[in-house]
Amino acid sequence: QKNQNLKNELLEFSLTKIHKVREKRRIEEEKLEREKKLDEQFERAISNSEKALTNLKFERSFEYLIKAITIRPERKQEVQTLQDNVLKLENDYQNRKTEFDKAFSIAENYFHNNELKKAIEKYKEAGFLDIDNQSCQKRISDTENKIQRIKQRKKEQSRKEQAEKERR
Repeated sequence: QKNQNLKNELLEFSLTKIHKVREKRRIEEEKLEREKKLDEQFERAISNSEKALTNLKFERSFEYLIKAITIRPERKQEVQTLQDNVLKLENDYQNRKTEFDKAFSIAENYFHNNELKKAIEKYKEAGFLDIDNQSCQKRISDTENKIQRIKQRKKEQSRKEQAEKERR
């Protein structure tokens, strides 16, 4: 009977130990799964921030970075560095945008005053700021077309004057 009791106790102890080991493993696996999901959410927030930044959506980019901090507070320093970079990029963009607007406005004035070569130079200068290259290229093309039309009108006028002289 005593042997049987010892066997039962040993069996019960072994089953309890096995159960505890399994429970510990299950808890560890759940923790790893939660960590993996948090990492994926964090990386998604960072990726969305970068996409917003490429579209010049600075506020939206910053919002995604704040979301990343709430997901992974222990990585706050890393995200803070990214936030600082967003602010620097936004300031740089705003400075270039101001310069662009000024150069483009001057170019427009030159264009409307028929100072076409100066206009082209200012449009090119504005284009180097990489804000709205499409508008700059369109206006350069418009200006070059205007120059061609003026040259054609002058040739036509000269030809008419020559024909008038010959007729007289």
